[in-house]
Amino acid sequence: MTLAGCAPATNDGDPVVDPARDAPGHSLAAAFDEASYREELESWHQERDEELRAEGGWLSVVGLYWLSEGENRFGSAADNDVVFASAQVAEHAGSFLYSEGVVTVRAEPAGLTHAGEPVIEMALETDAEGEPSELNLGNLTFFPIHRVDRMGIRLKDSERPERKSFRGNERYPVDLSWRVAARFEPYPEPKAIKIPNILGTEFDST
Repeated sequence: MTLAGCAPATNDGDPVVDPARDAPGHSLAAAFDEASYREELESWHQERDEELRAEGGWLSVVGLYWLSEGENRFGSAADNDVVFASAQVAEHAGSFLYSEGVVTVRAEPAGLTHAGEPVIEMALETDAEGEPSELNLGNLTFFPIHRVDRMGIRLKDSERPERKSFRGNERYPVDLSWRVAARFEPYPEPKAIKIPNILGTEFDST
């Protein structure tokens, strides 16, 4: 979606040419097509809502558990290091072994699967390597995530009520008076900056 370089439309809604120039001698920016802009924006919102309500979307997330070095027992009982509060999980379902950046799961015979196959012991890929190794237990899905110097287990529930009842994000109607004529000037060389996240850590972004 391109917003930079767009100028306000005329009162009758006809497309107008952006008065901003990139530099002397450069051609004018392309004409602004209001109909295409509105269509693209509406499509973006629909795709975002569909991703949120998807079976493995963000609205299915029910937990994040940080691992300690060594053994991290998991299950539904309160005496576990990682407590999955679900009737589908055995009181003591197994352990996550975290050592030297590697997470290995050891499961009790309680229906744990990966890609449809039963799992007893398995070294897990994290999201730092691309697609993480997803483990399934009923309608629960969980996998390791790596954030800076921490390793965690993210838990999702495809039957979470918030996902089932989601009807889309509320939003204001498009107001073209907020459009701004501008020119993007990138750094000659990429510059890394620190970005804080909700977890209280920072990461470099360019």
